[in-house]
Amino acid sequence: MSLIDLKKNTGNNKKQKISVEEFIEQANLYAKGKTTTCDKKRQIKKGRKFKNATFTLSPNHIKQLDELSKQSGLSKSYILRLLIAELAQGEELSLDALLEHIESK
Repeated sequence: MSLIDLKKNTGNNKKQKISVEEFIEQANLYAKGKTTTCDKKRQIKKGRKFKNATFTLSPNHIKQLDELSKQSGLSKSYILRLLIAELAQGEELSLDALLEHIESK
């Protein structure tokens, strides 16, 4: 066996060639925070309709979210999406009432 046999076979992973103008246009869209054609292709490829987001949580909140995730068997991000959706459409739960409840503690 030679070293060439160990080389990973890349298959048909040829990159699509684009013109300089297309590259600049996509760079400008990216700089403005807009979705580029490359991003759309990646989203379709992944099959996801979500974007990654970064939040700052206290260690206590992280522990609580971990415990909720373990108890329910649901992912942490799914739990957060459920809570956001509930707050956004919930008639009984209002953001103002929740903030008042937190401040009263």
